[in-house]
Amino acid sequence: MYFGTNRNRIDTDECFGPDMGSHPALFRVGRAVVDVTVSVTSDEVSGESTIDGDIEVYEETLSQDRTRFDTVGTTRLVSELGETMRDDKADLLCLILGFDYTFRESIERAALLAALY
Repeated sequence: MYFGTNRNRIDTDECFGPDMGSHPALFRVGRAVVDVTVSVTSDEVSGESTIDGDIEVYEETLSQDRTRFDTVGTTRLVSELGETMRDDKADLLCLILGFDYTFRESIERAALLAALY
């Protein structure tokens, strides 16, 4: 699962907190491996998803003069995402979740929906 978020960065397993980052234009990207089990019947859809391991936030490096970023996570994200989509012949599903879920719950919910589709 690849992600982009404008949530505030925190130093816990969650990686991102419940609030927006320090500036609306700033966002971080990365990747998480998610284990998903889905069951579909004519009457019901059910499933479980859990993040397997750590959430990886792609590196960002601010320039010395603090006017720009020398390294941006989106460069890596776009490259990896394009390669994955090409190799797996996969589609892209964008899901925008609000702040009603924790960051981990958002990743797990998005993975569950992607597996269902």
